Amino acid sequence: MITGLIRMENKFYLSIVFFILSVSFALTAQSGTEGMGQRITSVNLESGRKENRDIELEYDSEDRLVRFRDVRKSRKSLDWELSYNTAMLPQDYRYTVVSPGRNYSALISMEYENSQLVKSWFNGELESYSYTDKGLPAGNSWDFQSGNAGKVEYTYREGILRHILMRKENSNEPSSITNLDFFYDESGRVMRMEETRFDLKDSLKNINTYSLNYDDSGNLTSLIFKGKTFRESFQFLYNSDGRLITIEHDDGESITIMSFHYGPGYGHDPVSPYFRNYAFLLESVPEEILFPFTLFFIITSY
Repeated sequence: MITGLIRMENKFYLSIVFFILSVSFALTAQSGTEGMGQRITSVNLESGRKENRDIELEYDSEDRLVRFRDVRKSRKSLDWELSYNTAMLPQDYRYTVVSPGRNYSALISMEYENSQLVKSWFNGELESYSYTDKGLPAGNSWDFQSGNAGKVEYTYREGILRHILMRKENSNEPSSITNLDFFYDESGRVMRMEETRFDLKDSLKNINTYSLNYDDSGNLTSLIFKGKTFRESFQFLYNSDGRLITIEHDDGESITIMSFHYGPGYGHDPVSPYFRNYAFLLESVPEEILFPFTLFFIITSY
């Protein structure tokens, strides 16, 4: 799964952070007045470099997200459709991207055991997942016909994620090893992540850092991603109810702003749980941010 998304958006390891913040929660939106919840109904994207876009989300009678798609007529369009199994778990994601010179569609399918994802297929390419004795994700592996192969392993201490190791091989580029270490504050919130990547062919070493900041209510307010030659930042803005309404991304060249609009209903997030095996357990990040941030990653990848 992760390899498929990395191929789509051509960023190697920053995508891991999106998955970390998208993790193992099945989002149920916050309750509002008279017991009614609020679910995301539409998203507006304003970009200094890409086309502005309007995304509409559709739900079925059981408040499950079944589709999100571009509704603005433009040169590029995105359409995701989702279906579920009898246990109410996401079963298939089918998406289509239409843009100048590129029409692309893919099917992602999943298989579960005891409600845990054990296999996924990206256009028929298999990725497998394993778990610890305590039910925590232990890792995943893939070996695609394209020559893309790899393995991810997770290390815990006292039940808290401390380290991720990713080994990646590709017939078209040098093999690499990436390490990601987690550092927490006294409240158990992730404050910093350090990434070290080794290119095994040329012995190149890259070190990047991720810094996370929170407000007094525990809401994530910023994520800063820095390397030797670059700096990217995400700013998160909330309304008076603590609901995320805006994500602002500055990549050093342009600023992208994504705004979220809510309506009545509860809405369960089937997208974030799909990414849970790639870095999860950021329990300090409020559930309300997980689904919007996942949408940000998916929509801006095209």
